[in-house]
Amino acid sequence: MGFKQRLTLFTTGLVILAVALTTIVLAVNARRQLLTVAEAEGNIVALLLARSAGAAVQIPAVVEQVLDEQMVSQARLAAYYVAAAQQAGLSEEQINSQLRQLTASTAMDELWISDAHGHAVLNNLGLDFTFTADTRQQSQAAAFWPLLSGESSEVVQPAQPREIDGKMFKYVGVTGIDQPRIVQVGYEMGLFTQLNERIGLEYIIRQLVAGGDINAIWVVNRTMETIAHDSILGGDQRPDTTELKKMAEVYQANEPMSLLSSQNLTVMAPIPGTDGQPIGVTLVRLPTAHINATLQELVTNAVMVGLLVALIGTLVSLSVGRRMIRPVIALTDAAAEIEAGRFDAHTMQPVTERRDELGQLSQVFTRMAQQVQAREEDLDRQVKDRTRDLQQKNSELEHAHRTLQRELEAARAVQMAILPTEFPQHDRYQVYGRTIPAREMGGDFYDVFQIDANRLGLVVADVSGKGVPAAFFMAVARTELRGSAMTGLAPGQVLQRVNNILCRENPLELFVTVFYAILDVETGLLTYANGGHNPPLVTHVGEVTALPLCQGTALGVLPELDYLEKQHQLQPRDTVQFYTDGVTEAFDPNNEEFGETRLQTILAGQANRSAEELTAEIIAAVQTHAAGAAQSDDITSLSLTYGNRQENTGESHITMTLTNDVSQLVALGDAVEKFSATITLDQTAIFQLNLVLDELVTNIITYAFPDGGDHPFTIELWGTHRGYRVRLQDDGVPFNPLEAPEPDLRSEAEQRDIGGLGIHFLRTLMDDVSYRRDAPFNVLEFTKKLH
Repeated sequence: MGFKQRLTLFTTGLVILAVALTTIVLAVNARRQLLTVAEAEGNIVALLLARSAGAAVQIPAVVEQVLDEQMVSQARLAAYYVAAAQQAGLSEEQINSQLRQLTASTAMDELWISDAHGHAVLNNLGLDFTFTADTRQQSQAAAFWPLLSGESSEVVQPAQPREIDGKMFKYVGVTGIDQPRIVQVGYEMGLFTQLNERIGLEYIIRQLVAGGDINAIWVVNRTMETIAHDSILGGDQRPDTTELKKMAEVYQANEPMSLLSSQNLTVMAPIPGTDGQPIGVTLVRLPTAHINATLQELVTNAVMVGLLVALIGTLVSLSVGRRMIRPVIALTDAAAEIEAGRFDAHTMQPVTERRDELGQLSQVFTRMAQQVQAREEDLDRQVKDRTRDLQQKNSELEHAHRTLQRELEAARAVQMAILPTEFPQHDRYQVYGRTIPAREMGGDFYDVFQIDANRLGLVVADVSGKGVPAAFFMAVARTELRGSAMTGLAPGQVLQRVNNILCRENPLELFVTVFYAILDVETGLLTYANGGHNPPLVTHVGEVTALPLCQGTALGVLPELDYLEKQHQLQPRDTVQFYTDGVTEAFDPNNEEFGETRLQTILAGQANRSAEELTAEIIAAVQTHAAGAAQSDDITSLSLTYGNRQENTGESHITMTLTNDVSQLVALGDAVEKFSATITLDQTAIFQLNLVLDELVTNIITYAFPDGGDHPFTIELWGTHRGYRVRLQDDGVPFNPLEAPEPDLRSEAEQRDIGGLGIHFLRTLMDDVSYRRDAPFNVLEFTKKLH
């Protein structure tokens, strides 16, 4: 859309918006004014109705009060008349005749005069009637019984429907003059009811609603009970909850209030009493249909005027826009010519001759266009020169890149060559490892090596960083680790030594996390130390758990650090999975990592798999999870499966924990007897084993713990019918029995130095004997071949 169209639309939009806003404001104000007028009129009607309601309620009460006084007077006159007539000796028939004439010539409708027992002996109707005190028989007449009992001298009943025929009657009675009797006067209230209807509240309400300007009127008393109501729709259009709540507020505040809904304007006013306090509330509903109709007419007229104004504004804006846009169009065309490289300054002459701001702008634009043309010609020349230079540099860079790629591939091959590709073969274990670098060269590595005939070293490590620096640091760390491990040092000592070396020779300030373990091939005891690496996962009978952590800092961070050791006894068919965080932190395209849970799931289902198969399955699962996503870290997996140590029948393994107390020798003898029976040792072999163990254990109890406290030590025995192996481990003072001198066997027993015979028996009766100090333990092992 061009500037011309945008300008026209903008101008037209502003006009329409202004007209629309003006129309809305006028409509809102008009509606507000109409509602204000309607509310004021409703207030006037409600107040007038409230005052009329007050008067309509009070006038009938005053009229009935005057009537009460007149009827009491008439009853007393009748009482005097009857007393005088009876004293004069008139008969009841004569008196009744006089009473009929009296009621016929006055407003009285009924006249009843009883004797002292309540029997109406005189009345103008000639009926036989007896007053009783039982309200269940005479709910209306029983009210006059107190006139006979002397409890009251007069009784005034309000107008109410008569019991016998339902006509509205009012009765007033007084006591007799000459004796206790009831003198009762009755008025039919039909005329009074008609009068009340003509001047009463219901009549006023019907007249107001009949006019059509009011939908409904309700009049309630102070307890919100309906006194009178009417509605244009008929029926029982009761006030809703909101209206009732507002009516209660009107009664409490003694002030008129109003409510506005979508269809009605409801006005409420208090009904004043004689003391000025409210005795009720009137509610008047005024329809808002005529207000909405008036408002709709106003809005329609405003919209018509607005459309006319918008049309005129649009035509004006189009005309003005065309005049204003011509110079802009000329500038736009000139800019397009500059872009196309064919700008001609003469085409701008009609605009540059203008004396307004557009003329000044076109003059500046023309000068700038000429400068741009000159600069573009110079830039074209420079671009051509730079393009030739870049082509030459690109060729040189491509050649250097190919050379560097070949060298990196060679370095990768060298790095991968130093990692084990062939692994030790043994009937008690299987081990297999593999690493996949994230770049041409990586920082992860693993190692597997035989320390001696019975011990296997296992290493998994992860160098910080990636690429060539991490690869060089990895080579140094691996070399130092293997060199230190082959000296036979314990895992914690190996890590301590290598850490000190790397801290001294670490110009790039890299570090490496290392997990180093030594597996006793015969016993399955795994001794390990950790330098900040992920703990391996052990699978036993389908249950996967992490090896207990032993705290340790990554190598190359701080020198002179100690590394704790821990041990774990592997059982037949157990699996140990060493890995780096490149396995668990491999991400898929959705940035979800592989996680330890998936790895544990694979390990839990690894029954009867070889170490090579397990490593291959883990690598494949990680690559499947990645689904082509870029590899963010080196991936290394080293799997160890420990074999079944009880394949042969007659094999036995016993582990005992004794304390440095000579009484423990009895338990030792029992255990040796049980062990010997399992592998079917003959008496000579049993005697030799008992003799050697008795001497060695006695030496430990006597000399290993000079502090005199209680100390535990362990003895383990493994054996088959082909032979047996024994290990003694204690945390006593360091002592290598193989360095002890041979005892003097040529002298008489009384002349020899005490001690030395146990070591002599060990050397002469057993086949292979070894000692090592795995701080803080002395570890002595010996074997005996039987066949």
